[in-house]
Amino acid sequence: MGESDLFGPTMTISQAKNYIKILAADKKKRAMFSLCMWGPPGVGKSDASRQAANEIGIDYKRQGVSTVDYIKVAGYPELQGKGSNRRAVSHSFLNVPADGEGIWVFDDWTHAPAPVQNLMMDAALFREINEKKIGDGWLLVLCANQVGVGVHSMGQAVSGRFLHVHVVPDLECFKSYALKNDLRPEIIGFLEASPDYLYVSPDNEERAYPTPRSWEKLSHLLDANYSLKDGTRLGLHQADPELLQHFIGSAVGPATAPSVASFVSAYGLVDVEEAASGSLDNLYSLSGADSAELLVLGVSLVAGARVWWNRQSKRDYVSIAKGLGNILRYLPQNLQVRLLTDIQRTDDSGYRKMWDRVRKDSKLSEYKDELLRLGETMISDYVDF
Repeated sequence: MGESDLFGPTMTISQAKNYIKILAADKKKRAMFSLCMWGPPGVGKSDASRQAANEIGIDYKRQGVSTVDYIKVAGYPELQGKGSNRRAVSHSFLNVPADGEGIWVFDDWTHAPAPVQNLMMDAALFREINEKKIGDGWLLVLCANQVGVGVHSMGQAVSGRFLHVHVVPDLECFKSYALKNDLRPEIIGFLEASPDYLYVSPDNEERAYPTPRSWEKLSHLLDANYSLKDGTRLGLHQADPELLQHFIGSAVGPATAPSVASFVSAYGLVDVEEAASGSLDNLYSLSGADSAELLVLGVSLVAGARVWWNRQSKRDYVSIAKGLGNILRYLPQNLQVRLLTDIQRTDDSGYRKMWDRVRKDSKLSEYKDELLRLGETMISDYVDF
């Protein structure tokens, strides 16, 4: 049995989200289960629950367990009653959901001090925190890191009371999320060219390191603007190389920053509008015949072309088809298929309409033949020409 099997079946974030949706779909059964999601930090465990709740249409509540004070959970003892009936009663200061419907996530559970961890585990098992009942309309999910990542363990007698899944980083899941949420094309492109950087297990002393969560933070960071003395406002991605590298390192770590900064700089060498018009210099000449840089430029063009597609007026499919046909001519076949697949994934309706126009419009016969040649297998499966 592999190490990951100790934490339940291995799933991507997308699979875990669908698993949670199934558990939470039936209100009458939410109180029957408590789920423990294991996985590395920053992979998106708590966010999977949030997305599941949003898609079902129920509430989402998150409680960070590693940062909560023991007294806030246990409460202060208060004497109640008189005489022989006098007793000490503690009331938790947590806002415990007694009514309504939703998913309540106990995040970073295995990083909490043992007393807090035990209290929250009791809450998940017995659906009660110091006499405050948790409503039956709420599904409880514990998010935990594997033992060995500075965490406390869970005994087998207790673990047998939970459902368990093991969530792992997955590039396609992150890419799908990134495209839908308009993350920076440079980030998506870099990870396509260097997929091993999606998640890098940190050394004990590292504070910033690559995770799906930190890549999203970096994307938002690259959207930031700063002002020059003359009042000119520039994007962070236009900063001088040293400043850019510092900002990248603050999100994904200094060891990763140089490679990302190089890719961001190379991204600016490819003008997707020139590619769409057919006037871009050959990528091979731009790369100086360097095969590694040629790959970076090709992936950069794919990333830019996805943005280009989203900017187009979807009423002018003749121009779109011509532009896309020109862009595809600059790319090797594996990147051609990647680009077409990404466009179809994020804009299925527009993608179908473009192919329908290509099929019907005699003015596009040249591009029809070219597009078919470039992506023949995938396209012939998708549209009946």
